[in-house]
Amino acid sequence: MDDDEKLRADIVRDMGNSALSPGFIVASSHPVPSRNKPGDNPPHAVAKAQYLRIVPNEFLCTHQHPSKHKPYPIIFEVTDAGFAYAGKQAATEPLDAALTAAGSGAAAAPATAVGFGRGVK
Repeated sequence: MDDDEKLRADIVRDMGNSALSPGFIVASSHPVPSRNKPGDNPPHAVAKAQYLRIVPNEFLCTHQHPSKHKPYPIIFEVTDAGFAYAGKQAATEPLDAALTAAGSGAAAAPATAVGFGRGVK
């Protein structure tokens, strides 16, 4: 491993010491490459490999769940039984459709102005 690929031992140790079961690492990123090339965005393949050594259950990436060709939202549930990953088939619509629906807002602009700071009525 060259100098650019060294991971901070204290951070890796702290992650391992704080891992719970069930435990997941979720990367909100484009698909993680299998190898690194100059200019790749994080998380890098080296970091993912380390995460896979630490995480008790699974490393999940938002843009390759369950596949990079058809990503669906990652869903976790909190029930009386505790915290759980809902699984690869839990989402009912692709990630792009879910984000568009969630971020589209109301059909019409608000009737009254909303603001913060001085002079806002």
